[in-house]
Amino acid sequence: MRRFALILVASLSALTLVGCGEGGGEAISTTPTPASATRWAIRDLGPGTAWAINERGQVVIGRAGHVLLWQNGKMRDLGSLGRNWSEAASIDDGFAGQVVVGNTISERGQVVGRSQTGAAHSATSERESTWQSHAFLWESGKMRDLGTLGGDDSEASAINEEGQVVGYADTGAMNKDEIAIFHAFLWEDGHMRDLGTLGGRMSEAKAISEGGQVVGWADTGAKRASSGSYHAFLWKRGKMRDLGTLGGANSRALAINERGEVIGWADTDATDDGWNTSHAFIWRDGKMRDLGTLGGANSIALAINERGDVVGYSEMDKDDPLSKHAFVWRDGKMRDLGTLGGASSVAVGINEGDQVIGSAESRTKASHAFVWHNGTMTDLGEGVVFAINERGQSVGTSITKNRSDRAVLWMKR
Repeated sequence: MRRFALILVASLSALTLVGCGEGGGEAISTTPTPASATRWAIRDLGPGTAWAINERGQVVIGRAGHVLLWQNGKMRDLGSLGRNWSEAASIDDGFAGQVVVGNTISERGQVVGRSQTGAAHSATSERESTWQSHAFLWESGKMRDLGTLGGDDSEASAINEEGQVVGYADTGAMNKDEIAIFHAFLWEDGHMRDLGTLGGRMSEAKAISEGGQVVGWADTGAKRASSGSYHAFLWKRGKMRDLGTLGGANSRALAINERGEVIGWADTDATDDGWNTSHAFIWRDGKMRDLGTLGGANSIALAINERGDVVGYSEMDKDDPLSKHAFVWRDGKMRDLGTLGGASSVAVGINEGDQVIGSAESRTKASHAFVWHNGTMTDLGEGVVFAINERGQSVGTSITKNRSDRAVLWMKR
């Protein structure tokens, strides 16, 4: 099961370089891995960013506005819906900043995302591009346009093994500020279904379980002070359930496992320097549980495995919000995973083998990818990791000696 990542500035060291991807290979700096650590090799997949990987080792790569699929040394361009642009990484702008969420590749090699269609927007207010972009499903060598809910744009966030796709789509309506109103959708059997809201106007679906349970966030329609309120939701069997908050105004759900356990972040009723604090949560058995922090004011949960182990990051000190450490939460306890010599780290994924991936600041202030397992954080070198599969293969981005981005696959030797 692939997980999620906080977007960080990245670079690389501490690996053995194995082969090169398409386009040759710029030298990736390497240094010896400590003898006590598991040996890891890195495969250069060419320019760009590796966003997702499935159990077959198929890797989704973004490169210069194109979505590529890599498998066994071969690279395939998935094309577009009209214009020469597509992407397969869903970005959520929430409390944690920009977070990559959802699983954009299935075990059958189906890929979802969004692509420009070639049609111009009917209204350009608050649009990031002149051109419409629609959610797509790529399978059997073809990219399928999943349409919208009546408006111009849509985006697919995740797909499950049944081929059900979730995301959000333009409804064709606008609010009083002439901003398009989007609703969460579920696409299956050739039809896009509007999942509605929690009483307000907007909603987004972020992840889906194999059983078709959908999570995300939705506008409640309630007014809190000078702004509105949005809550995490769980949609199943045609009904959207409000998962509430931890006492504050807002919450977001970012992931769900097959047991129906939901994780994300939620505002508490406490404040820090006048701001509401937000804590990581797990929702299970009908209740939202506060996972707490490592001593600071805020925390966020980014990934969960099937055993209910949760990873993310927490602030360490209420007087130093820039000090954040990766954590793993299990059996009611939050464990600090530490850093690689710097002030901060973030855990973005965990598999059933208890391997945790993330990025951590080094002593030189550079961002390094890491794998944490059995109490040891192994430095994968200067870079950012985005996803891990059950075989322990991880993908992300590294930086060459010439400071260019390379999509990479990390593997045990």
